Amino acid sequence: MIQNRKGITPIISVILLLMMTIAIAGLAYTWLQRMQTSVQTTSENASETILGGMKVHLSIDGYFANCSGTTHNVTLTVYVKNGGTHIAKNLQLYIDDALQSGASQTGLAAGNRTTFNTTLPCSGYINKTHVFKVTSDETSAERTLTLRCSVGSESNC
Repeated sequence: MIQNRKGITPIISVILLLMMTIAIAGLAYTWLQRMQTSVQTTSENASETILGGMKVHLSIDGYFANCSGTTHNVTLTVYVKNGGTHIAKNLQLYIDDALQSGASQTGLAAGNRTTFNTTLPCSGYINKTHVFKVTSDETSAERTLTLRCSVGSESNC
């Protein structure tokens, strides 16, 4: 009887080791599969963003600053072009990282130009350099401009 008991213990330990190995392999497979799915989703999203930026090409072509009047404000018109092959959706104008109120549009067709109009205080903007940025769902464009009065003069500011 004692000899039979010694033979059963190694068999049980081998079975337990095999079960643990299979369980660890299953966990590793599940973990790797989830990681692969996560990497695939991330790379697909990045690819869509890059391709969207290639299909829509925004550029800030210039501006027109009207300094005439007695309000000490400048009426600013910013010219934007979509030189891409697809429509740019949800355009917004930022000046120095500040979203301009009322300076947004739902879309800009390929090859077309548009304008953004905003009113700014002369004292903080005329004869000073600012970063203009136009964003869309697909891409963005940025340009640094020093504002000068196109009409009127700085004395009106």
